[in-house]
Amino acid sequence: MGKLNYTVADFVLDPDFRKWVLSPDETTNIYWGEYLEKNPSKWKALQDARLLVLSLARERFEVSEDVLKMRWRNISNAIEQTDSGPGQRKTVPIHSLGTLKDREFHAKSRTRFPVQFFWLLILVVVFSIATLLQWKGYEATPVTEVDDTYEEHIARPGVKVGLTLHDGSKVLLNSGSTLRYISNFEKDRRELFLTGEAFFEVTKDSLRPFVVKTSGFVTRALGTSFLIKAINKEETMVALISGKVAVESEVGDGGSTTLLPGFAYYAGTDGDSKSFDPEIVLAWTRKTIRFEKTPMLEVIRVLENWYGVQISYPKGPATNLKISGKFHDQTLENVLRGMSYTGRFDFEINQDNVTLTFKN
Repeated sequence: MGKLNYTVADFVLDPDFRKWVLSPDETTNIYWGEYLEKNPSKWKALQDARLLVLSLARERFEVSEDVLKMRWRNISNAIEQTDSGPGQRKTVPIHSLGTLKDREFHAKSRTRFPVQFFWLLILVVVFSIATLLQWKGYEATPVTEVDDTYEEHIARPGVKVGLTLHDGSKVLLNSGSTLRYISNFEKDRRELFLTGEAFFEVTKDSLRPFVVKTSGFVTRALGTSFLIKAINKEETMVALISGKVAVESEVGDGGSTTLLPGFAYYAGTDGDSKSFDPEIVLAWTRKTIRFEKTPMLEVIRVLENWYGVQISYPKGPATNLKISGKFHDQTLENVLRGMSYTGRFDFEINQDNVTLTFKN
C-alpha cells in the first residue's frame, strides 16, 4: 500500500515516518516536505500521527540541550558555508513540526471541504450541462482534462523557502515572495512567474531555456545562477552570479540586455548594466539584513517581511531619511534598537505589531 492511502495508524507504524518525527535530518525533512506539497489533504493525518508517535516515545526519547545546540549549529553552518555557493543554501526545519507548520496554511486552505464532495459537484455540473445541450438539440462536447496545472510556492512573511524544481534547479525564495510555474514545465521551455525576490541556481538544459517573468521583464538563462528582485514600488533588479542571462523588457521598445557575471540590470537604466557587491545583494541568503543608504519606507517593508510583523508609524519618517547597517541573525528588538539612533525614532513591540514614533 502506497503512502498516498495511509491513515493515521499507518503513519504511526511506518518506520520512515517515525524516524522523521523522532530523529529528523535534512533528507527526511525534504522527503516529507515534498510529500505534503503533493498531498496537502494528508496534513491533518500527519499532525495527529506525529502527536501519537511523540506520546508513545516520550519516556525513551529526550532531546538534550546539547543535541539541540548541535542541530542549530549544523543548520547554521550549512547556510553559512561559502564553498558550495549561495545556490546550495536552503532553509531546513529543525524537526517535523517545522515542516508541518510551514505547510499548515496551504493544507487547511485546500481542504475546506472533502475531495469527494468536490468531484461529485463537478460531475453534477458536467451532467447538467450535457443534458441541457442535448435538450436544446446540440451535441455535447466531451470534457477533456487540462494537463497544464500550475504549482505555486509562497514564502510567507518571516519564512524563507528553499525549493528543488523538477529539472533539478534550485530556488531560494525570500520572505513575502511567490513563485508560480506549470508542473513539470513545458516541453520546449521552463517558464516561471515571480513576485518578490528569489535566488536561482539553474540546471543546464539547452533544449528548454529557463525563463523567469516578473512585472514588465523577462530573464532568460540556460545554466547559471542569478538573483531577481521584483517588488512592487521598488526598482526591479537582475544580478548575475555565474553563467549568462539575457534580460528583456516587455514595455517600450522591448530592448534586451545580456549580463556577464558580477553585473546587474536595473529597470529604468535604458539597458545599461553595472557592477554590484555580492555581499549586499546576497546578504538575505546568509541570514543577514544589509542596508546601504536605504530609504526608511523600504527598510520597514524589509523588516515586516523578515520578521512577519506589521509596522505602523503615526507620523511618517522624513522623506530624506536613509538607513545603513548590517545585522546578522539578530532579533527584531536588537535591529530596531541599532537603527533608532540614526533614524531618530522610538519603538514599541507588542507581539506582531510594532509602532515607530519618529522625532522629526
